[in-house]
Amino acid sequence: MKKNYSIELYLDTQRIKATEKYPVKLKAYLNANGKRMRRYYPTSYDLDEDEYALIFSNQKGVRLSQKQKEIKRELTNLLAHANQIADNLFFFTFEFFERDLLNGQLTLEKTLSWAYEQYIAQLVSLRKVRTADGYRLSLKSLTEFNGNKAPDFLTISPAWLKRYELFMKDRNKSDSTIGIYLRNLKTIFNYAIQEKIIPFEIYPFGKKGYHIPKGQATKKALKKDEITQLMQGKPADKYQQKAKDFWFFSFFGNGMNIKDIALLQFRNIGKETISFVRAKTSDTSGSSKPITFFINPHIRYVLDKYAQQKVFVSDYVFPILEKTDDPETQIRKIKSFNRFISQHMARYAKNLNLDIDINTKIARHSFATTVILSGKSKEYAQEALGHTSSKTTENYFAGFEDETKKAFAAEMFAMFSQDETTQ
Repeated sequence: MKKNYSIELYLDTQRIKATEKYPVKLKAYLNANGKRMRRYYPTSYDLDEDEYALIFSNQKGVRLSQKQKEIKRELTNLLAHANQIADNLFFFTFEFFERDLLNGQLTLEKTLSWAYEQYIAQLVSLRKVRTADGYRLSLKSLTEFNGNKAPDFLTISPAWLKRYELFMKDRNKSDSTIGIYLRNLKTIFNYAIQEKIIPFEIYPFGKKGYHIPKGQATKKALKKDEITQLMQGKPADKYQQKAKDFWFFSFFGNGMNIKDIALLQFRNIGKETISFVRAKTSDTSGSSKPITFFINPHIRYVLDKYAQQKVFVSDYVFPILEKTDDPETQIRKIKSFNRFISQHMARYAKNLNLDIDINTKIARHSFATTVILSGKSKEYAQEALGHTSSKTTENYFAGFEDETKKAFAAEMFAMFSQDETTQ
């Protein structure tokens, strides 16, 4: 890539000092938008014109004093230092150059992967381990597309992103997955701009840039009779029983996910209600608005059967996690318990001859669908599900409305087909 800048030593003869010498400066040129701009940066040296010409003369046989040799060495090193700073910038601007020059240190090459690592480290320090894993997968995917070499910021243009999108679709990746990876990349760009690692001018997203595809995730839910059969059925063993107990704890607990069940503390348990803050919304939006639901007989049964002995109100209700667990251990244990419930619920459903997909997410989606079918408003559903955005709730309603339209279309056809055959 051709440089759009140059840096050289310059004797400022317009600024004579009391010593009748002139300041030696660094002069930086920048070519941008068809204009040639320049700025000057002071050094600690002052020289007269003859001495400056002598020190930097290229003629053979020129003899310099020891002091002049030291001046030449120091200024030459300073110029090399400044050029190295400039060369390490992804995009040369006076602002970025001055920042690192005034810091008095060379900046390490800040690649896209470096920015990812810095951001991931921040997420881990905030105990957002699952979110950090998502960013690792995002970088891995981008690296694979780039020939198994991590791309740099300047590589990524709107056209590059469109090719990446097609690359992912050729591998049968959904718009939802593509969107997640690219939203992570967008966050990294914003982070790098905020930290003044890159300038806004190379930002590839936005109105005139690349637009991230929006996935339409299908919200699978069980029908009323399927939920009834699962509720009234008899599990084949203690593992299926435990899976059933916690699956319905999630279902009756306003679609409470397994992480929130694992993190539930005795302080969250009231006489008639349970109140908790969703870990997901707390992580993403900082929201602390609690979800509250009433303790029905099944919730009470699970609490009585599985709750630990209470010592402190901050103790976990269920023996899934321990207070000494670090974030990585917490995530591993939650994933393991999640997998346990999903696997044994699948076996339980098979024993009941139910041909259904079932896992812990479906408990939440089934609760949401039940709320909608009962005629509750979107506002009620949003509060019950703990959505911070009404758009998230509307996705559930949109899916339900599509099913309603499909059923209505079938009814209309059947009605007119019957009328037609009777005539």
